Amino acid sequence: MIGTDIVDIKDLRRIIKSKHGPAFLNKVYTERELVYCNNDVHHLATTFAAKEAVFKAKGKGYFEPKSIEVLRSLSGKPYINGQDVLITLSYTKAYAVAFALITKP
Repeated sequence: MIGTDIVDIKDLRRIIKSKHGPAFLNKVYTERELVYCNNDVHHLATTFAAKEAVFKAKGKGYFEPKSIEVLRSLSGKPYINGQDVLITLSYTKAYAVAFALITKP
């Protein structure tokens, strides 16, 4: 099963800078994700896109963002903590995109 998602960097930046920004960050990202992203909107956007792509690949249920933790290996390669999912992430100045492939049902 596969999933993909794209995030508009400008929209995410607006949300983060709003009065609801801290609540949004705490609802969507795990502590380790926030440490890695270090308030970099591009890292936050690719991480969010990865969560959405994995959710879409699973194709069912309620989306609980923190149940999908996007981490990076020492080499910087992204992976989904505790799940058999392959992901790839990319971004430009305007957009972040993620593709997810579930390798085991």
